[in-house]
Amino acid sequence: MPLRIRGTIGAGLYRSARSAGAPIEAIQQYLQVLDQHLSLDTAIEPGDTFDIIVGFKRAATGETKVGELLFAGVERGGKPKAQLLRWGGDGQFFEASGMGAQRSGLIMPVVGRITSNFGARRHPILGYTRMHGGVDFGARPARQSMRLVMRR
Repeated sequence: MPLRIRGTIGAGLYRSARSAGAPIEAIQQYLQVLDQHLSLDTAIEPGDTFDIIVGFKRAATGETKVGELLFAGVERGGKPKAQLLRWGGDGQFFEASGMGAQRSGLIMPVVGRITSNFGARRHPILGYTRMHGGVDFGARPARQSMRLVMRR
């Protein structure tokens, strides 16, 4: 059964979606799909409307399970800015117009490995969960040392 969450973006998209009752897993999927289509830093503004549809299961015991993201949308002034729909078995998202979502951004900014992904993080001691809005990379230091020259 699909679950739809809509709301108005306030100071931040993540916090606005959490305030509207969206599960963390759904927001993570939503942000990753939107990031492939628009610049989250410049294309989304306070007052825009977010629209998330995810697969959702509720057991008789009350347990819930969030499935895959089915639709990711953003509207500004009642007009769609992005309407991305999952289509096919490979999980690719397409615009409502039928065009494939465009990928943008850096693939790997440094030679190294990913040490921490984008998404929710659980504090190891205190146990609370917070959003980590970036990807951390571990890379070796440069082989040539840089020398700072100070002049008077």
